[in-house]
Order: sequence, then C-alpha cells, then structure tokens
Amino acid sequence: MATSERFSAERDEISRIDFLLDQLARAVESGEVPRSSYDLMAPRFLARRETLVEIVTGGKRAPVVTGESVAAAAQQVRGEGEPAQPGPERPVSRPASARTVSQPVQWTTVLTFLGAFLVVVASAIFAVVVWDIIGVAGKLGMMGSLTALFYGGGYYARRIELRAGGTALTAVASAMLLFEGWIAIDGLHLTGPMPWAVVLLVCSAAYWYTEVRLAQRFFGVVGAAAQAGWWWLLGAGMGWAEPVRLAGLAVVALIWQLASERGRDDRTVGSLARVLEWVAPVSALLLSVGVLLDLALLRNAGLTEVACAGVVAVTSGLVMWRSQLLAPTFNKELTALAQVPLFVTVIVTVATTGHSWWIVAALALMALAYDLVALVSAGASLAIPGLLAEVGLVLELCHVLDASAPVTVLALAALAVAWGVGSRLMARESVVVAAHGSPGVALVAETGAFVLMVVVSVASLAVSDRIALVGLSLGSGDASLVLGVLTGWYALSGLSRSGVVSFAGSAWSFYALAALMSWLVPDQRPEAYAAGLVALAGVWIASGSALSNRYGDEWALATRWVGRAAVVLLATGGILLGFDLGNRGTLWPATLMAVATIVYLTDAIALSSEVTAAAAAASSVLALAYAGGFASYRLGATNDVVWFAVCGAVAGALVAWGLAVFGRRARPLARYAAVAAALMPVPLLLGSVEHSGHMAGALAMIAVAWAGAAVIAGQWLVLPAGLATVLSAISLLAYLEGTPWRTVIVLSLLGLTLGGASLTRAGGPGGRFSVGARSLAMAGIAGQVLLVGIGTVWSGFGDVGSWYALGGYAVSAVLAGLGVHVLTQSARWRFEPGYHIGGLVLVGSAWFLFGAADVTWLELYTTPLAFYLVAAGYLHRRLSPHNEFPVATDVGAVGVGLGLPLLMALSATPNQALGHAGWVLCLSLIAIGGGIAAKSRWYFFGGVLALVSVALYRSFVALAGVWWLLLGFVGVAMLVIALTWERQRILVADTRERLRRSFEEWR
Repeated sequence: MATSERFSAERDEISRIDFLLDQLARAVESGEVPRSSYDLMAPRFLARRETLVEIVTGGKRAPVVTGESVAAAAQQVRGEGEPAQPGPERPVSRPASARTVSQPVQWTTVLTFLGAFLVVVASAIFAVVVWDIIGVAGKLGMMGSLTALFYGGGYYARRIELRAGGTALTAVASAMLLFEGWIAIDGLHLTGPMPWAVVLLVCSAAYWYTEVRLAQRFFGVVGAAAQAGWWWLLGAGMGWAEPVRLAGLAVVALIWQLASERGRDDRTVGSLARVLEWVAPVSALLLSVGVLLDLALLRNAGLTEVACAGVVAVTSGLVMWRSQLLAPTFNKELTALAQVPLFVTVIVTVATTGHSWWIVAALALMALAYDLVALVSAGASLAIPGLLAEVGLVLELCHVLDASAPVTVLALAALAVAWGVGSRLMARESVVVAAHGSPGVALVAETGAFVLMVVVSVASLAVSDRIALVGLSLGSGDASLVLGVLTGWYALSGLSRSGVVSFAGSAWSFYALAALMSWLVPDQRPEAYAAGLVALAGVWIASGSALSNRYGDEWALATRWVGRAAVVLLATGGILLGFDLGNRGTLWPATLMAVATIVYLTDAIALSSEVTAAAAAASSVLALAYAGGFASYRLGATNDVVWFAVCGAVAGALVAWGLAVFGRRARPLARYAAVAAALMPVPLLLGSVEHSGHMAGALAMIAVAWAGAAVIAGQWLVLPAGLATVLSAISLLAYLEGTPWRTVIVLSLLGLTLGGASLTRAGGPGGRFSVGARSLAMAGIAGQVLLVGIGTVWSGFGDVGSWYALGGYAVSAVLAGLGVHVLTQSARWRFEPGYHIGGLVLVGSAWFLFGAADVTWLELYTTPLAFYLVAAGYLHRRLSPHNEFPVATDVGAVGVGLGLPLLMALSATPNQALGHAGWVLCLSLIAIGGGIAAKSRWYFFGGVLALVSVALYRSFVALAGVWWLLLGFVGVAMLVIALTWERQRILVADTRERLRRSFEEWR
C-alpha cells in the first residue's frame, strides 16, 4: 500500500498517456486524424511513459506499446500492487501495425462474423424460396426493412463501442442492397445492362460512404468493385465494344491512383484513399490480363483494338509508375510488363488483317516512345519494350516492302549491330552525363544485340535452301547469307566487352567454315564432313596449351571446352544426318567415331582429364558398334540394326573389362572410362526392342560390362549390373513365351537370389562386400517391383503375351514375396523406412487378393490399412527411445478406419447403409477399447464421434427440411449472443475501472 501511495501521481500520468494514445490510434484508423499527427505526437508521449515506468518499477525498463496494446499495458501497471515485470523493448510503430499482432481468438468476433455470413446466406435463400409467392412491393418492403434494421443496428452498435459488431451488421445490410436491386429489376421487368448499372452506382456510393464513415477497408474494396461494374455496364448500355470499355476502366484506374495520392493524408477520405492506393495497381494488372482474354475470345484485331490496347498500356504503366506500394525497381518492371497486351494486340492485328503502313507507323511510334522514356527515366527494364518494338518495326517494314527472307535476316543483323553501336556510345562518360542512368540501358542494348544475333543465326538456317553437312552442295546465295551473318558477329564482337559474344561469333565462324566446305567440296557424306571438322576441333583443343602462355589459363580452358563440345555436336550431327542417306554398307560412321576417339584419347592423356577419358571410351564403343554393324551387313545379316546394338553391348563389355584389367596404373582415368563404356550400349538397345532374344543377349553383355566397371570403379556399380540381369531374364521369358506363373517364379527367385548376398557375413553390415551386396539386394527388389508393374500396368494395354498376363492372385503373390523381401532386408540393415514400405506392400497384396476374389465391401480394404498405420506408429516409437509417437498415424488410422466407413454409412443406399453401419459400430467399439488400452485420445474420441454421427444422422435429415429458416435463426442468434457478450465485457471493464478509481486513495 505504501508503494501505491508513493507513486500514485506517476500512475495517474501513465493512465492519462495510455488513454490519449489509445484514442489517438483509434482516430487515425478511422480517418479522423491524419497519420502524420500520430507520428509527430506518439514518440514524445511514449518516451515520457518509459520514464514514468522506470520510476514506478525502480529503474527497470518496461515494454514500449502502441495502438491497441496501450490499454493492456496500462492495466498491468495500474492494477497490481507489485512493480510491473520488465519486457523486451520494441520500437515505435504506426497504429495500423497493431492489427497484425497475433492475439488469441476472440469468440465474440468469431460468432459475429459467422452469424453475419449465415444471415446473408439465409436472405439469399429466402429470396429464392418466396420469389414467386410474394409480390414486388412485399419483397422490397421485407428486404428493405431488414436492410434498414441492420443499418440501424450497426449504427447503434458503434454508438455503444461495439466496433466489430457494428461492422458486421453494416456489412450484412450492404450485402442486402444487391438483393433489393435484383428484386426491383426483376419485378419491374427491366432489361438490358442500364438497370444493373444504376444499382451498382447506388451500391458503390453507399459502400464508399460507409468506408468514409467506418474506415474498415472492406467497404472501400467492395465499392471499387461496384464502381468498376457500373462503368462496364454503362459502356455496354451505350453500345461500346469490349476494348473501348477496357480502355475506359484503365482511365478510371488512373483516376483512382491520382485520387489516392491527393487524399492519403486527408482526415475525411484518408481511409478510402488508402484503399484506392492498392486497388488501382491491382485493377491495372487485371485490365492488362483482360485485354489478353478479349483477344483470345475475339481472335482478331484492328486499328480500334490497337488504340484501346495502347490506352490500357499507357494508363496501366502510369499507375504502376506512380504506385507507392512497391520499390521503384519493381515499379519500372511492372510498367514494362503492362506493355505486353499492346504487343500481343499488334501481333494479332498483323496475323488477322495483314501488313500495312499504319502498323509500321504505330511500331515506329512505340519504339520512339519506349526508347525516350527508357533514356530519360533511367529505366533499364523499359528499354526492353523499345527493343522489341524496333524488331517488329524492321520485320513489318521488310514485309511491306516485299523484301526476301535472306534480306530480312540481314536487316535484323544490321539492327543488332546498331544496338551494339548504341550500347558502346551510351557506355561513354559524356553520354552518361547527358542521359541519367544510361549504363543500365546500355547493358540491355548489349544483351539484346547478342540475343538478336543468336535469333538471326538460327533464322539464317531456316531460310536457307540447303544446310551444310547434309551431304548436298551449298549454293552461292546460302553461302553469302552465312558470311553476312558472320560479318555481323565480327562487328558485334568488336563492339562488345563480353567474352560470351566472342565465343558465339567463334561458334558461328565454325559453321561458316562448314558451309564453305559444302560449297567448295560438294556431294560428300555428312560423316565425311563431320570427320574433317572433328579433326579441326581436335586441333583447337591441342592449341589450348599455346594459348595458355599468351592469353592465360582461363582462355585456354574455355578454348578446350569449346573444342570438346564441338566434337560431341559434330560427331552426333554427322551420325544423325547420315541416317537420311543410310548407314548400310559404309564405314564412314565408324571412321567418324574413331577420329573422335583419337581426339578425346589424346586430350585425356595430355591433360589427365577424366571427362575426355570417358568420352574416348564411349566413342570407341560406338566405333566398334558401327564396325560390327558394317560387318554384319557384309556377312548378309537380315537386320544389321539389331546386330549393331548387340555389337555395341559386346564392345562395351570388352572395353570395360579391358580397362578393369589393364587400366589400374591410370585408375582415376580408367574408372570414368569404364563407366562410360558400360553406359554407352544402353541407348543402342532401342534398335532391338522387337527382338527379345537378341535383347536378352545384349542385356547380358551389358551386365557383364557393368560388372567390369564395378571391379575398377566401385562395388555400387553392381546395381546396374543386377538390373541388367533382371531385364535380360525378362527378355528371355518373353522370347520363350512361358506361363505367367513361370514368370512369377523365375523373377521372384532371381530377386531373392540377388538379395541373398546381403545375408552372408561378407555381405552384411561391416563386411568386405557390404556395398556390393546391398546394391545387389536393391537390384533384386527393383526386379520384383518391375514384375508387379508388368502384371498390373503393362498387361492392362491391349493383347498381352501369355508370359506376363498375370492375374490378381499372381500379383498378390508377387507383392507378398516383395513385402517379405523388403522386410528382411530392412531388418538386416536396420532401415526403418523399409519396415513401413514392406508393411504397405503387404497391405497391397491383401487388396489384390480381395480384388481377385471380387470382394466389394470397403471396410475389408480400409481396415488393414488402418491397422498398418497403427503398427507403423508403434514401430517408429519402439525403434528409438528418442522418437515421439507420431500423431499423424493416429489421425490417419482414425480417418481411414472409421472416417471412410462412416461416409459410406451416411451416403450409401438404405440396403447397404445397414451393413456399413454395422461395420462402423464394430470398428468404433474397437477404437474406443483401443483408445482406453493405449491411452490415445484420437482412438477414443474418434470411436465416440463415429457412433454419435451414425446415431444423429436421421435426426439431421429431419431438421434439414427448413434449412434456410434454420440458417437465419442460427445466424441471428449468433449475432445477438456476440453483441451481448461484447456489451457485458465492456460494462464489466468499466465497472472494474470505476471501482478501482473509487478505492485507489483509500488507506
């Protein structure tokens, strides 16, 4: 008591400061006081309050509070006899941020808004139910009375300080305005969009007036939507086309943006201005999307559409530019993004109406405007539309002038060089002073020039009559086009400061050399051209060492990698292009791959490169495969493609084992090469898919190749060897055309055999071959999974062979074996996820068994899954003492085991509902008993809920007959209860405060 008397003056001053700040924050949120006033006054009073709290608490600092938390902090200081506990200091924040503080759920608020929602739904249902029963006057009178009642209730609730309740009641009344407009339009038989335009105009005015009075943001958003609808319907009533209406709405969005800037600090319309501050840019983005949707629906465009799209682009860009919601960088990017509909409209116009001079003028105007805005405003992102407009201008001008395709390509190349010149000029200091921010625009121009030259290079290939390296002679016109593009690359390389441009120019010069070869030495096979160019690329790779001494290691490294990539592209391109002429009876493909092997092998030995060693091994396998295909053709083979695949598999095995035996001295290089040699034959099998016997042999050789790679590169490579063995067995079964059960037995035994290695001492955990044994076990499991796929998926497509036409019982048996195998391996390696996977596979086995037996009861499928989830949870808890029992398994078990049968009991036909109800009864009793035994609330309450739900189902059906009346009654009851609770809370708080003040000075 002595402490309270000692600091009574300080406590009174703290109370007055809290009251002042609380009322000031509320006034700012309602728009009665500008935010700047709060920012000016609050820090001074909060600093004084900190000083007083330090005095009361004996030198300790109290937390700084703002907005709605001021009253709560003051109650803590005033209401206790002991000093307040210190808390972390927070910086001063604006009143609006108080709304984002996480607070406990207020049931009065929940009841208020839920009740309001139910009343709105009930009103809509009522309007539909009595639509043909009551006249227009009666419906308008009833709905108008309800609207006035709710508006009056909202006003009264705000008068007695029930802000949430007043807002909810006013929202209900506002929603009813639309119903009344609907009733009036339908009752008076009004047609056309104009009546609805008037309704939306009245609604928008009412909603914005409500926003000005309440400052709740919601009414401002709804009013903006109503006003947009009014403008749209007004245009429809006046016969305006959709593009014109979209342009008008874009102007409205710009007006909203300007109005929000002027009224942001106004105490009367400040809240509405803050709503429009973010409604305007959102509307601008939606209008841009609307232009695109309109084009998609109309599928044509003309001068009107282009003009309207231009208005939308300009206004939307201005809105994005002036908006304060995003950083300036994002403003410029969104402004550039808003120009997309204009470009799409121009493209659609050209596609539908053809080429014209007015389109050339429009594109010229767009390019000029975008370039000027980008230079003046330092908007690098705004330079992108300018570049695109210039490209469109050149293309359209060439079309109007009837220029040929090669001339158009060269004109684009000249445009790219012009961009490079402009980028170089803008990078100078004098231009930087003249045009603020031009370095960003210069970078965009330089990047655009590079991209355009890439497009020009690709386009030159498309417009040429013939392409180099295709075995045909190249004409002088095509050669001139290639050299013209090369000139553009050289000019751009001299202007650019980027090494990427130089490398791209070098790559094009390589193609230019190939074109000259096709022109000067025509009518040769593509592989012959490619072999010469691969040899040239090898010279480039070898020149890396010389370049290192002169230009540095980075240049040498880049040159080597470009040469290596060129070998891959040239060899692959030469092989693919040779298919058109046929590879039968020629050794040129083998020669090409042999040259590539020599290039890669030389590079690998010189630089000890693992990558090129692997490439050399892969190339050697291909060379031997092509040589084997050529030999089989000479020997009279009927299908040399199949023998090409088989020879590739044999070559892969030979190269892999040769490296495993003789490559131990160069092990780092040999292991990568062995893996590449084993991997290369895999894609070659595509040519022998229809020949299962040959495929079985090829897969067996691939398994041998992977075994050789495992010897030198690591035990884990026996995994692909095991997979190849399984696939070889499947191909052999397909070739022999046995019975389905023989397929099941063979593949199951093979999977168990591969997994048996892990059960030995050497292959177990910590053993010498544990990695290889584990990999083989994974291959065995994969084989069994593949068998399941064969029996379930593959056999479901069309006619199937007898060897893989597995029935439900066979698939169930395979799944049972797979589940046991997975559980065995999981127990061996202590792998917890394996336990769960194995158990789930066993559940699937039971499902297939039930399906084969034509079992239709859902509970026989859900119950095993529910017990599996229960077992998975207990297994997870038991495997480690640190694991907590997963609640998700309890929830899943209850949902699957009880939820699905309960749904069937509530929705099935009367004949089936009784049976499902019996299942629910038994399962509920089991769940209740299990919940009691295991002390699980989920099981216990889940069982109780299932029983109660089934018992009350028929009662619910009986009550649902007058459900609209029930909804309305419940909604009104919720509103009354919520308002009563809120009123009582305020009265109790006021009474407590008066009593405290009355007895505060007593001894």
